[in-house]
Amino acid sequence: LNRHAKALTGDGRRLSLIHDLRKLSGHIELYEGFRGVTDITQTISRSPKLQAVLKKLDEIKRRKEKALVFTEIRNLQIILRVAIQHTFGLEVDVISGDAASAGNNIRKNRSDRIADFEAKEGFNVIIMSPIAAGVGLNVTKANHIIHYTRHWNPAKEEQATDRAYRIG
Repeated sequence: LNRHAKALTGDGRRLSLIHDLRKLSGHIELYEGFRGVTDITQTISRSPKLQAVLKKLDEIKRRKEKALVFTEIRNLQIILRVAIQHTFGLEVDVISGDAASAGNNIRKNRSDRIADFEAKEGFNVIIMSPIAAGVGLNVTKANHIIHYTRHWNPAKEEQATDRAYRIG
């Protein structure tokens, strides 16, 4: 599975293998060497996990509710953003700790992005890193939390989830 495993030994080899498994479970294109989304229909068709999340988001859309999608993998944030925009015609923001990541409007800080997300009536989605979301953010208008990838530290993951439930 791990192309680089032969060069690594012991713990390094195990950690590298775990990292490759995380990429593979997120989307096969991450494992193969992500070069950007060129054909979103094909990108969606190659990932049953992505298809399941889009189906879940469709249910959330029908209820006119909002969702937070968590992953700390930056290239996966890009795939999710493009897939959600393509499927729902929705402008999706990403909060990852990097202002320019995944095509964000770099003139807006993360508080402004949360405010925009919450102000929109009905269905909306925002993609967040559990690390960036764990510090000083409260998202009270989100009804649903999807952890697309799991964080290594369950406490960080819980802290990110709590941001949506803290007040709302």
